[in-house]
Amino acid sequence: MSDRRPFTSEERAALASQILENRRADYAAFLKDVPAYGPGTRLKSLLRAMGIVASRNCSCNRRARIMDQEGPDWCEANIDTIVGWLREEAEKRGLPFLDIAGRMLVKRAIKLARKDNNQQAEENRNA
Repeated sequence: MSDRRPFTSEERAALASQILENRRADYAAFLKDVPAYGPGTRLKSLLRAMGIVASRNCSCNRRARIMDQEGPDWCEANIDTIVGWLREEAEKRGLPFLDIAGRMLVKRAIKLARKDNNQQAEENRNA
């Protein structure tokens, strides 16, 4: 048998609090590496404006982060893959989907992200 005594409820609460705080710090550090804007973020905004939001069980947020991290040029080169992601999610949700509409949305998101990048670069030059 072990000589260790069980944790008291106060010790359990303190340990749980410490674990949560560590996770928050890790998540905050992760977010610093992810752009606050980009084609994925812009695509999510365009979809949200149409009433389509990320749900808990979809891969939308993960895919938007990939798009943001890889940038507009990658998204443009991989537009068929991204349109496929949109089609896949539309099918899961039982929504109608047209590839041409998906392609237009992705192109618009890329254009907006490039505009954001240009504005950010201009602000950095002027700072």
